[in-house]
Amino acid sequence: MKKKYLDLALPSGFECIVGVLITMTDTFMISQFGSEIIASVGAMGTVIDFMYLVLQSINVSNNVIVDRLLGKNDKEQAKLTVGTALIIAIVCSLICIILILSISKFIPKMFLVNRIGLVYLYIRLIGVIPNTILTILSGYQRTLGNSKRMLNIRIICFFINAILDFAFIKFGFGITGVALSTVLIEVINMIILVYYSKNLVKIKFVKSIAREEFHLIRYNVYERIFKRGSNFILNIIMSRIGSLQYAAHIIVMQFLDLINNFLHGIGIGTQTMIATSIGGNDKEKINNTTKVINSLNKKIIYITTTIIGIAMLISLPYFLIEKESLMIGYKLLLFVIIDCILSGFYHYYSSILRAMKEFKYISKLSLFISGGLRLVLAYLLSKICGIYGVWICFVISDLIMNMLLNRKITKVQF
Repeated sequence: MKKKYLDLALPSGFECIVGVLITMTDTFMISQFGSEIIASVGAMGTVIDFMYLVLQSINVSNNVIVDRLLGKNDKEQAKLTVGTALIIAIVCSLICIILILSISKFIPKMFLVNRIGLVYLYIRLIGVIPNTILTILSGYQRTLGNSKRMLNIRIICFFINAILDFAFIKFGFGITGVALSTVLIEVINMIILVYYSKNLVKIKFVKSIAREEFHLIRYNVYERIFKRGSNFILNIIMSRIGSLQYAAHIIVMQFLDLINNFLHGIGIGTQTMIATSIGGNDKEKINNTTKVINSLNKKIIYITTTIIGIAMLISLPYFLIEKESLMIGYKLLLFVIIDCILSGFYHYYSSILRAMKEFKYISKLSLFISGGLRLVLAYLLSKICGIYGVWICFVISDLIMNMLLNRKITKVQF
């Protein structure tokens, strides 16, 4: 069972890391233009990240349903479920694109950043639909046990992106070239996944499946709106602290996103294993699976946190060229390490609860903690400690979230 879990979880984790490395490569290329441009592009990245919350909610909800169907060995229904999810995701993404375009002119004023970031935003919006398709299909491929294939595809895309970034900047395209290379990678990735999934999906809108999808999606969207919405507002708060501090925050957050995405990928493995076991209705297998995953997760969390701490120490000077921003980045290192550990346990607990279809409970917690407590604390502490106060708020809110998630798991029976 350990080997099966690691074969599923580790490639998923590394695939998610490569996805963030693509973004970090873009940031590294942009960093040569200074903190003002980093802050501007970082603000647009926050908007794009917020926009993807519906897509990610659809993907997670769809994966839980498909996992259970595969546990029952109902492959035909799984094909229809993914096809329905694809249609829902594409329609939702089109709506999000229209909404972002309608408010785009106000975004630079909202974050107090240079308007040049709008060029980056407009180009990135071209890749939203390809990204939507590849997200749903890659989630399905992982559920089918093809995690290693997805990892290999991501690695290839990472190297292509790095080459394109370098070439576009070399020929004077600046942030326009960086955005274009990201969109091209999303299109290439989508084409590859469509090829591998062409016989595994039935594109058809089935009302009964859509109802089940929407039931889970609704609470998943609530959770992510509260969490991403609070991050969006937090970025607005931090952008007003100062461009050097905000630039340091953007870079440091990308390292945290790196570990978060890896742990999210590990969480996909956790969710898949437990949901499939639940679908098979074998309580002994469910309990054994949970024990094995719990032991392995703790080791993975502490090892990855150590690695990311060392990586930050070595690489921060290459991202933050101003001395003041660099010193701020180093001071935030301790907060990143603590929050990495807390994030690891969050992904573990939330994956178990999602496999149990406890989306409603997670969304309620997100409303209380991310939508309320975190924002109030961040605002108050930022007035006292600046950027460091916001990070203290991250640690406090994540600790409370983990405690409540763990308590719920002990009360709910599989």
